[in-house]
Amino acid sequence: MLELEAKPYFHVGTERRQLERAVVEREYRNVLLKTGRDCISCIEPHLERVELKKLQMLAHPGEPLAHVYFPEESLASVASHIDEKRDVELGLIGREGMTGEAIVLGDDRSPFAIRAQMAGLAWRLDAPLLKAAVEENSQLRSLLLRYVRAQQLQVASTAASNVRGRTYERLARWLLMGFDRIDGDCFRCTHDALAYMVASRRPSVTDAFHLLEEKGAIRSLRNVVVIRDLEKLQDIAGSSYGLAEREYARLLGTDFRDHNKRYTNEVPPELFTEDVPHDEGEQPPAPA
Repeated sequence: MLELEAKPYFHVGTERRQLERAVVEREYRNVLLKTGRDCISCIEPHLERVELKKLQMLAHPGEPLAHVYFPEESLASVASHIDEKRDVELGLIGREGMTGEAIVLGDDRSPFAIRAQMAGLAWRLDAPLLKAAVEENSQLRSLLLRYVRAQQLQVASTAASNVRGRTYERLARWLLMGFDRIDGDCFRCTHDALAYMVASRRPSVTDAFHLLEEKGAIRSLRNVVVIRDLEKLQDIAGSSYGLAEREYARLLGTDFRDHNKRYTNEVPPELFTEDVPHDEGEQPPAPA
């Protein structure tokens, strides 16, 4: 990929023509970039395609953001650090969005940690470049602010679900959110990882898996989860799922779930299959 200078519009001759052609020929899987094609020209030459590694830190809490990421195949987790043994997931970011929403809001950092929950491709942009772009481009600022609003609603729904939802409802919701953001109908993930993501204990998550299987909503193999009946899973999740998704569609003018290839024969992508920031003995009791 061409190396880009820190400031736009200084490429001349052959290099500039090659750059412009490469940008025009891009096909984005990230829904924000794809649907906002008309207003991202000021940042487009500076987007760098990168491969995110599993558990890679994308933002450290309280530290200035160096980059923002627009995932295409990867998933990112926004987590609140409670103590040395416990993190709680607040939000999930996939190809529908971006990390670093603080930049869009005029800040340069977040109190929360952001890590790659699943490896895969993403577009990376220097945070100062995005800051300058949203200050100068009102269309881009409007697009990203609408996404930030949708993301805030997802976080609010997560908080409500963690307080009021039963473990199997929270698990159903998270599985739906995960599958909404990837291709295929299955991925690899341990019960430990999912216990962290739904703020519960592993035994409770294992029981919830059994219940979802008994109802025919999923099939759970060794570290692999397969969606069998999407409507049943939505019924089980109940009102905890759907609000943020509907609001995203209203705010952005497209339902990001429609941009996925739901079923494939490829090897399922991996979420956490190693150590995760979850200590079963230290987790608070899950709601009944």
